[in-house]
Amino acid sequence: MKHRRKLIVSALLIIAHPLCAQFTPTISVGGEYMQSSKTEFDETDQGFTLRKASADIAFTHPYASASSATLGCTFSRLDYDFDRSIENPLPWEKINEVNAVLIVDHNISPTWNAIGLGLVRSAYDTEARFQDSITWGAGFGIQNTLSEKLSVVYGLGYLTRLERDGVVLPIFGIEWQITDRLKMSGILGFDLEYDLWGDGSGFLNAGLECELTDFRVRKDPVSGRKTAIEPTVGALYLSYSHKISEQASFFLKVSSYGEQEYKTYSNDREIASMDADAFVLYGAGFCLVF
Repeated sequence: MKHRRKLIVSALLIIAHPLCAQFTPTISVGGEYMQSSKTEFDETDQGFTLRKASADIAFTHPYASASSATLGCTFSRLDYDFDRSIENPLPWEKINEVNAVLIVDHNISPTWNAIGLGLVRSAYDTEARFQDSITWGAGFGIQNTLSEKLSVVYGLGYLTRLERDGVVLPIFGIEWQITDRLKMSGILGFDLEYDLWGDGSGFLNAGLECELTDFRVRKDPVSGRKTAIEPTVGALYLSYSHKISEQASFFLKVSSYGEQEYKTYSNDREIASMDADAFVLYGAGFCLVF
């Protein structure tokens, strides 16, 4: 049962670090701080670093037999820290992001579960407005437990986007216990996890993670036009997580982003694009379970 449940919780990668997404009848609280190496936009040739801090909380309530509902939310702050000797050449600098997600995992039989997911999100520059930046998504899937070591999820999702039409997304997830110490899982991207010491106290993870990245920026001061920015999605990562006790754990993480493309959209049209050099994001976080 523990093996099956972890696959469903990987959907919480939308809003939380996987270490903190645990499908138990508990409250989990987590946080992280990440900072990037110095990078720059090709068009401006001006350097900057990224700093990101986030906090999340999730509550899981079991019901019936092998079924449960999870409500989670997170708040993140992303700062573009430009060189002190120059002014910010961009229409954004400090990005707030708020997410709320509800996941219902309903047991149908020993090998089948139905999963429903709803998401509300707002990401915006501090000079834009929360209410102008709201997007939402919903999804439905079926999980099939093929064996004690392998589970898969099939489904469809729908996601609205800022200044663009919504998109229908196919959903495929997998959790495969390859050996006693090596596991592969994921819905958004994929993750390889290795139990370093063999006792469940320390894990090495590597993989590809994808996340929602579009955010609202302030209106154009001349035309008054509303716009939104979408950076490139996806990063390769390596992390180590350590379980201090049954209630507490921490992780160290390094993510590598390739050359980034920042696209600007308005009224379902791409109106501008900027390229940024590759960079590395590194930091640490924690999780407490009550």
